Amino acid sequence: GFIETHYHHSPQLVFVQRFEIIRMAQQALPSTAGNVGNIDAYSVGYRWYPIMFSRAGLAFHNEYSIVKTQTGGASRVWSSSALVGLDIDF
Repeated sequence: GFIETHYHHSPQLVFVQRFEIIRMAQQALPSTAGNVGNIDAYSVGYRWYPIMFSRAGLAFHNEYSIVKTQTGGASRVWSSSALVGLDIDF
């Protein structure tokens, strides 16, 4: 599941926050029972529209995400990623 919220500062600037969870209900092996494979992801970012017309537009967006994966017992693996994108619409 996930929860995503947007804050529209202006028609051209939108801030985004997202929280995602994945829970493993069943494991392949009985010895790995517990929370192995559970994933939590947290993301923040913004989208800026410098050009907005009725038939064309340009959007620049940045996003940073951090992910926590349970690997067994109390051990966790943390990873992060960054996105820089440019959307062109005609």
